[in-house]
Amino acid sequence: MSEQKYSIARKAAKNESYYFNNPNSKKRILFTFSIESEINLNKQIDILDKAIYEWKLMHPFLRCYVMNKNVDSLVETYFVYVDDEKIKNSFLNVNLLNLDLSEKDETNGIFEETWKLLAEKELMTPLEFFSGNFLWRLTLFTVNESHSKDKYKYCILFTINHGICDGRTSYNCIIHLFQIIESIYKNEYTRQEPFKMYPGSEFYTDFIDEFQSDILSVPEIEIPNFYNQNIEEKCEFETNLEFFKNRYLLNEKININNGPEFVTIESLLENSKTNFSKFILSSFDESKTRHLLRLSKHYDVKLNSCLKSILSIAMIMLHSKFDTKLSTVAIVTPVDSRSYFMGKYGPENFQSIGVHADGFLSRFENQFDDLKFGDEKWIEKFWQLSKNDTDLIKQMIENKEFLKKTNFKKGVELKKMAVHFNFTNYGVLQNHTKKQVIQIKGFSSMVAFVNKAQLNFPLIILSNTINNQIYFTFRYNSALINKDIIDSLIEYTHQISDALLS
Repeated sequence: MSEQKYSIARKAAKNESYYFNNPNSKKRILFTFSIESEINLNKQIDILDKAIYEWKLMHPFLRCYVMNKNVDSLVETYFVYVDDEKIKNSFLNVNLLNLDLSEKDETNGIFEETWKLLAEKELMTPLEFFSGNFLWRLTLFTVNESHSKDKYKYCILFTINHGICDGRTSYNCIIHLFQIIESIYKNEYTRQEPFKMYPGSEFYTDFIDEFQSDILSVPEIEIPNFYNQNIEEKCEFETNLEFFKNRYLLNEKININNGPEFVTIESLLENSKTNFSKFILSSFDESKTRHLLRLSKHYDVKLNSCLKSILSIAMIMLHSKFDTKLSTVAIVTPVDSRSYFMGKYGPENFQSIGVHADGFLSRFENQFDDLKFGDEKWIEKFWQLSKNDTDLIKQMIENKEFLKKTNFKKGVELKKMAVHFNFTNYGVLQNHTKKQVIQIKGFSSMVAFVNKAQLNFPLIILSNTINNQIYFTFRYNSALINKDIIDSLIEYTHQISDALLS
């Protein structure tokens, strides 16, 4: 590297350095929000400009890139501040996208369907972090409609390097941006002290090295028959071509940053054809959510364990319909490691970017014969299964017994896999800014499936609670799983939850 002036924020911890230099690491994760705001951010650019600058000052990681240096024949990794001009340029890696449908009468569903296409495109767009660029990217998308409205609806796409964050800290980070926008809008903003750059992996390097077992050491299961067995010959790509074609929207242009550049709906659909990373959103309404919370408390069960059991039974129902040979459902779920570290480091440290705290997994298995939907006493067995899982997680945290997040080795037989799916619960999330200028209507996160044959986690399910509703995101590898399988899985989750509440 040529000699030049740069300002080092701090040296990377051992595990951080390994993460950034490991070519197999999932280097980025996409967080996407649906919000409503009384602020027209496409017109009040000055507010957004100032807010993004202050946001970068609040979170040092948002001002950094990653740099390697050779020191005594060893590679050392550092977080380095970008130059001041890049920091001051708020829109350097921020895109404002606008779809003008003011001349169209029927616009139902267009915002949501376009949002999905933009999310797919974002998943496929690299985030270069060794080249002096930021470790994140931000996109705001809105649709102009013909009817007047008091509030503006946006989708927010926040892509960030996974090495400096996990789901909860990234959610908090974007909420901080919303809070800054609100306070500037209300002329009440006061600059805060910047957060410290806590590296999560520095907290528990020894914890990981000494106490975790390898996920490859757990029993493998056969790939289900309803997964695509011949992925090289048959790969079904799903697009919303008919939805947009029937509304004469293929040539509609999405404006970029209020300038001459644009992207068309048709180009987004073409991009979707080559993308294996698909997702479907689902939710439990407020009434169902409240009842499940009440029942979970009654049985002394974490909501996370309750939802895990629901999804496990739904997977059993899939097997009963499509594949009767297999006898075990196996899933993994990240353990809430904050329960272990919170007492030592305090809750305030877990509000900033830099505390990557979901580094541990637990494996959850259920024998098909142990629990079948509709069998006698199945509800009693359901709550016992959920209670066992809750108690097991507590025990694992106390005993430091977890599985590493390790990918399958190359050459592993395609017929084998470690788990059916990975389940993550981010818990109850903040649903609006302090004065409700910005209200969060939905949230999800996802990672890209870059390999058609990626079998370690072919299905990743996220749940979270906003506005007293449980939201699910079913992220799946479309080279392995067809959409109708996911539709059936979602239908079964509703059947099971309805039966529990009846």
